[in-house]
Amino acid sequence: MPFEGRVDRKAVNQKAVNRKAVNRKGTVNKSAIRRRVVHRRYKPLPAPRLGAARTVGWGAGEQMTFEARLGPLLVGRAALAIGRPKGTSGRQIIAVRGRSEPIPSVAAFYKLSEELVTTVDLGGVLPLRSRLTATKGSRVTRTTTQHGTTRRPLTQQWVKRGKLKPYLRRRRVPRDHHDPLTALLALRSIPLIPGQHVKLTLVTGRKSFRVEGKVLAPRDQDFKGRGVSCLGLSGVVYQVTDSGRVWRGKRRRRFMIWVSNDRRRIPITAELQTKFGTIDVNLTSYRRARRPLRVRPVALR
Repeated sequence: MPFEGRVDRKAVNQKAVNRKAVNRKGTVNKSAIRRRVVHRRYKPLPAPRLGAARTVGWGAGEQMTFEARLGPLLVGRAALAIGRPKGTSGRQIIAVRGRSEPIPSVAAFYKLSEELVTTVDLGGVLPLRSRLTATKGSRVTRTTTQHGTTRRPLTQQWVKRGKLKPYLRRRRVPRDHHDPLTALLALRSIPLIPGQHVKLTLVTGRKSFRVEGKVLAPRDQDFKGRGVSCLGLSGVVYQVTDSGRVWRGKRRRRFMIWVSNDRRRIPITAELQTKFGTIDVNLTSYRRARRPLRVRPVALR
């Protein structure tokens, strides 16, 4: 990874940081992590290209729930909620919370739940700070990501409760990257034209993915027994490095998502390829936003 300047000689290596940042009681000493992190002077990243300002249908008070099926079997549920916008440091921000978990019968054999809370900048529909809590069996991993709002790379800190070891990492990724929640909001914010190609960089946890898709022509999808006109997005997702290179040996997985063909762009149904098979995600309930928002989304190119 190219960078300018030299690494501070007084800084200890990362393994020593992980050992010394946990005291005898097992609690995390965050100040010790900040003092001993290895700093690098990166070249400035180009500013993201923003699109035209437009009024969107999502906003404060919007809530929706989903159910996931593996074939005919119900395996999990998910929910999404959007908070109230507020102004801070000269920008408008909004909080978004998403949670997914398996049903009790599946959790008895495979317990995997995730909760993601993201602070979104409405100026570009880009993440500012996100906190991911992933539970897998008895192990809980909390990942806090401070996204690069200036020309710095993003900073990630994660703690594994099983080992009580903190990790701090600075990653150089494009400034127009998204997390899963802001990627959905950005998709709902841009004008979708059949035949249009959509590309974005997705950062989830400690991994980066490249999403490439094509907008499909309108088609009716079933929602509570009635047909809803929807626009589709079909494409592939594959893992990439922070510099954008494709990981060798990683499988490309296909996806398809259908959103309502109106200003609200409600996600109605989706199909995702996983290692367990194709999972179908369907909208079960929806509560509309109190008032629409005015945003200027980043161009998904």
